[in-house]
Amino acid sequence: MPFAKQLQDDYLPAVLSDADYPGTVQAGEGVETIAVGAVLIAYNWPRGSESYRRLESFVGRFFQNFNAFREKPRHPKWREVNLAAVLPGWARFGPAEEWVQRNREMASSRTQFEQFLQSRPGQPATMDTPEARERLFFDFIKWGQARERK
Repeated sequence: MPFAKQLQDDYLPAVLSDADYPGTVQAGEGVETIAVGAVLIAYNWPRGSESYRRLESFVGRFFQNFNAFREKPRHPKWREVNLAAVLPGWARFGPAEEWVQRNREMASSRTQFEQFLQSRPGQPATMDTPEARERLFFDFIKWGQARERK
């Protein structure tokens, strides 16, 4: 489904690839479609209540272990999740906001690194030797510097 202007207030343009759906989309081709954002929302329980403490515990475990969702066999779309995204008109749950503030730089770097890896189609991100890790790191730095100049 091609992206139409009248959809821009509610949806985002998207392309499905064989990386997203192997065996469904042919390699090297994309399927134009639309995407909708998803948000995890919870009731804002009073601080100190049992429900607040449970939600706080969930947020801590979920955020701390979130990178596991980005790895196989999880769906590749998990790599597009932005835990620091802002939803206009809504306030983030306090403990989630505190985590985001503490981890903002790391989350931003992770997102940039994922974009860097996606910008290198067909080039595996081999990091099996110290030299390969160092080479990939310097490629990432150069990539980031080139983006800043744009």
